[in-house]
Amino acid sequence: MTYKVAIAISGAVSLGSYEAGTMYEIINAIKAHNESNPAHEHIHIDVLTGASAGGMTAALTTQKLLYDANALQGEYSNAGYLAWVKQVHIDGLLKPHDLDNDNTSILSSGFVDSIAQNLIMGRYQSTENPSQDRHIASAKEIKLGLALSNLNGVDYSQDIFESTHAGLEDGSFVETRHQDRLTLTLGEEQDKEKLWKRIANTSRACGAFPGAFSPVSLFRRFDEPDYQGRGCDDFTRDGAERKFTYIDGGAFNNYPLGMARELAKTIDTDPLDYQNRFYFYISPSKKVSGMDTTLDGDSPDFKMHNVALSSIKAIFSQARFQDWLMTDKVNRKIDLLDKRALELAKHVKGSSKTAVKRLATSAKELCEALYIEVSTDDESMEAALLRLATQYREDFKDFEAATQEEKDAWIYSIAVLEKSANLNDRDIMNVYTITAKSDELASEQLMSFMGFFDEKYRHYDYVRGRLNATKVILHILNSRQDADKSDSHLPLKLKKSQYVAQERTLSTFLNSPHLGNVTPADVEKTTRVRVYERIKDRYFLIAKNAGMGWMLRTALFNFFIKGKVKDALKLD
Repeated sequence: MTYKVAIAISGAVSLGSYEAGTMYEIINAIKAHNESNPAHEHIHIDVLTGASAGGMTAALTTQKLLYDANALQGEYSNAGYLAWVKQVHIDGLLKPHDLDNDNTSILSSGFVDSIAQNLIMGRYQSTENPSQDRHIASAKEIKLGLALSNLNGVDYSQDIFESTHAGLEDGSFVETRHQDRLTLTLGEEQDKEKLWKRIANTSRACGAFPGAFSPVSLFRRFDEPDYQGRGCDDFTRDGAERKFTYIDGGAFNNYPLGMARELAKTIDTDPLDYQNRFYFYISPSKKVSGMDTTLDGDSPDFKMHNVALSSIKAIFSQARFQDWLMTDKVNRKIDLLDKRALELAKHVKGSSKTAVKRLATSAKELCEALYIEVSTDDESMEAALLRLATQYREDFKDFEAATQEEKDAWIYSIAVLEKSANLNDRDIMNVYTITAKSDELASEQLMSFMGFFDEKYRHYDYVRGRLNATKVILHILNSRQDADKSDSHLPLKLKKSQYVAQERTLSTFLNSPHLGNVTPADVEKTTRVRVYERIKDRYFLIAKNAGMGWMLRTALFNFFIKGKVKDALKLD
């Protein structure tokens, strides 16, 4: 059987270099495994999702996996390294380019676009039908998902009856959603310049960090699965397409693991497919608690500005909350359900015929009651019973000689437990998370923009990504040797000694010199001054265009902004 891998990549700004390093090692490990094992044991990447910088990496990697395998070769020459270490730099971000809009960004959006044009659209510059070379780690088709933040928003409405002075009349309850996305199924037939131009533009929108880069406008169609397929209102009644304005997808969905799972579920249609499905979640920073235990609304020190700042923080944090980050909790519930299923089997086998008959009758009636109000989109009771019988078919072998009432008592009871716990549409997710500690990264400071200031910081973080991915690979190889853990891990067959030596080599590089403790003060002062002057110039331009008088905008800059910017850049 083949095994399937879905990869979700979070936002990272200049720490896209870290994510590029992890991606290189994951792809290289799968490549090495597939080259030395028969086809039925191959591992294929079939889902890639990303937010912000992760979306850019996901789009670039998808194209190279499907059509240009050679572009993913070479420790320090692959497409990810070129994009995030070699080609992006502060000089280019401060220099004017086409597509720049001085009114909406500090840095050059046109420079970012030029990198996309080179690495993604360059494929189509010499010929209309370039040759294809699918990577051995790639599935025949890859589902790509890019997280977006839609400033216009899209409406979702529910028909209702509303009360008026004249009585009841038809109305609707409307909510506007700004969390958006683009999902595509890409394969051999999708190697088209027009489509990849759209993907390149969307990936740039995905990474349009507010203030730093300009928003990106994209035309969308209602009949796309991300809209009509998810139940939103038709926004194209006046035409085939509508233009939306997008900013960084990480604003509302910086952890696109849920999107990866949703796309994987469209591939994994067999109830047992989850056993062959594995996820990698790549993020330079760990997801840590944002809970404020010091906040006290009754304190005399709690002022209006505290209310405002705390409210903004809470709203922003809640907007980014992802249910499917609670993977471990779901996995534990599913493990408990499996345990209860085995206990039920023993109970049914040890019970009298009368007791079994009562259990079968009551369990069936309760199951029917639980499923009586399912919508057309939900799984029916019959489908659930068939799925459970498939999932527990190994355990069903013990019931081959059982009576029909014994079989019914068992399967209906499991269905009741599963439906009651709301686990009927959830599977165990085997997720490998590759993150780093903040003091391990050179580009962490200045809201992760630090890496743009110097190539050596980006290279350092790229190597850190490689090292952390190597550690995860070693963990998988070690776990595969443990009989109790083997079945729950990706079946990689690689030379462990090679990765032990690689871990040692990469660690040696990172320890000397150690750049995880660098600050803006370590950057050349002339570079920091240039950044300061750019921020200053853009502030005065934007403030003037907003109608702010000279005295007011000067006072605001001198008393509130100047000091904070200089302090951040360590210029005082």
